[in-house]
Amino acid sequence: MSDEEYERYLSIVQAPLGQRLDAGESATIAVAEARQLVAVIDENKARS
Repeated sequence: MSDEEYERYLSIVQAPLGQRLDAGESATIAVAEARQLVAVIDENKARS
């Protein structure tokens, strides 16, 4: 994970309660976003 990806990861994982995802999902989204990929996750929190 690059520094840019890590910064994005922190912004996702430290979001306010109710908007927060778990570490694995947050890392997946951060890396996919930075690398212009599509993240596929199965997480109930991410659907709302």
